[in-house]
Amino acid sequence: MPPPLEPPLSVACYYNRVDEVKQLLAAGADPRAVAGGTGLTNRNPAIFQCVGRGHAECLKALLAVHIDLVDSVETDVPFAMPGATPLMCLLKILAPRERIPRIWTHPSLPARPEYDPFECVRLLLEAGASLEAIVSPNRVSYDGGRTYQNDVYDPFEYARQSRNVDLMRMLEDARRLRYSPKTHLRFPRPARYVAAELLRLCYQIESGVLADVWAEHVIPFLVCRTTKVAFIDALSDKKVVAMLGGDHAEHARRELQRRGWILSKKYLQEVAAGRG
Repeated sequence: MPPPLEPPLSVACYYNRVDEVKQLLAAGADPRAVAGGTGLTNRNPAIFQCVGRGHAECLKALLAVHIDLVDSVETDVPFAMPGATPLMCLLKILAPRERIPRIWTHPSLPARPEYDPFECVRLLLEAGASLEAIVSPNRVSYDGGRTYQNDVYDPFEYARQSRNVDLMRMLEDARRLRYSPKTHLRFPRPARYVAAELLRLCYQIESGVLADVWAEHVIPFLVCRTTKVAFIDALSDKKVVAMLGGDHAEHARRELQRRGWILSKKYLQEVAAGRG
């Protein structure tokens, strides 16, 4: 796939310019923006440039500010898997592609120090990427008058085709993961935040008397890997800033970054000390 010509964030992700990616995000660059043009122009948004090239550090920078990008889907862009998520596209790249015309396959990537697709898979799973199969919304036509139908995108089928035992184990471990206080830290950040809020609700209702029972036998039915917090979007900036001094400081910091705030280390230290 040729390198993108625009927007700057997509270009930086394609070339693995990590510092530039962080600067563009801090300046408010839209990670969902795509280039214009027609034909075979590379118009994939930033996160798909990361997974397509196996650039884990750039992907980490994107997800740190915009964790919701894990739910992005490919749309009407060249080389796309319509409706597929970044994780699905990455797993498809790692699987054999004998049945797809050569001009449409992902180019073979030379050995590069920054090429780390398996770390990209780990980051996407940590962000709460879904492991559900996806049904392709439409047919895709290629040159030569032949039509190919991608009926179902199945992450486990792609992992099996890759013949990589570690990759398969990563996905299986994520699928089997069930919430409990012992597995709390293994869950994606949004799910951990929801679990913490539910546990705090229990303490408020029963002063902690039923906290252990609630955590072991109720929360597992309310929280899964893909559970995401929704109500934080309704909080004002002032309320999110107030969270910087509490148990959810990291989540609040990332939310403020998502909203375009630039938080200095000095300011965070003052908030932690109660002077912010």
